[in-house]
Amino acid sequence: MKLVAMTKMDTSKVSKLAQESFVATYAEFNTPEDMQNHLQQQLSVDAFDALLADGDGDQVYLAYDDGFDRDIPIGFFQFSPRDWQSGNRKAVEILRFYIQPDVIGGGFGRKLMEACVDQARELGYSLIWLGVWDRNQRAIGFYQRLGFAHVGEKTFVLGSDVQSDW
Repeated sequence: MKLVAMTKMDTSKVSKLAQESFVATYAEFNTPEDMQNHLQQQLSVDAFDALLADGDGDQVYLAYDDGFDRDIPIGFFQFSPRDWQSGNRKAVEILRFYIQPDVIGGGFGRKLMEACVDQARELGYSLIWLGVWDRNQRAIGFYQRLGFAHVGEKTFVLGSDVQSDW
């Protein structure tokens, strides 16, 4: 798996992948209005362009796999060095971890998380936070199998719906 830092030229690819993955995972549990609001405000090309421009330290990495079209990422993850939970300067939060919906279950999620953890270590982080919706049992099981543990809860707002993340 090859990781590439997101550039301005990649934001449309990342937005497309993020929206497809988010809709495939969450559409059945949320209202169309809340979904559309989130897609437009958080996962649009403009939102990823703004993320690149704001300079707050967030980093997005696209993952490419040899068995797939090199122009289309198989997944991506977004780090945020702002650690609100512990105040630990060596901590990073994985804000987004998305994979193409049609390859879920094929081992690519594990490969992507391994690449994500390796990249965090390479950047000098020793603690990784990850939030997951408390109703997303598939993702919870995946993260637990990879060694992540439930250590608390935080709020996630999707449109008008206040949700709980572990």
